[in-house]
Amino acid sequence: MTIRQRIRRWWIGSQQDNTKTYALDEALHFDSPEFAAQENLSPESPPSSLVAGLPHPQQPDVLYEYWMSLSAREQDVAALTCLRCTNRQIAFKLGISVETVRSYLQNAFYKLSIRSKTDLRVAFAAWDFREWGDPCT
Repeated sequence: MTIRQRIRRWWIGSQQDNTKTYALDEALHFDSPEFAAQENLSPESPPSSLVAGLPHPQQPDVLYEYWMSLSAREQDVAALTCLRCTNRQIAFKLGISVETVRSYLQNAFYKLSIRSKTDLRVAFAAWDFREWGDPCT
């Protein structure tokens, strides 16, 4: 690994380690059953827009802007990740190394302000990625 790659990995890692904690004031608390009925959710499950750091699913244009900020290869890797492909399967399918897949994922996570594959899948759960091929499961 070159020095440039090490510095880049350190920089990306240090940017993602900034954990933030938020607390709701009394005025911001909501009545869960009422809010769930409004959002057409069950009262037990939290709204996905609160779980994921990305925009609410009712704002597809904002989510689309996030998606368009990714390079074409980052979009490929992200789409295959949303189809539940492993890094090895993605590498084989795209003809690149596993380390390159990890690099593309880290870049996508940084651009989308998310931390994991699960967050990526939750954010794009409503999207149809079948044009990228059959799921790798």
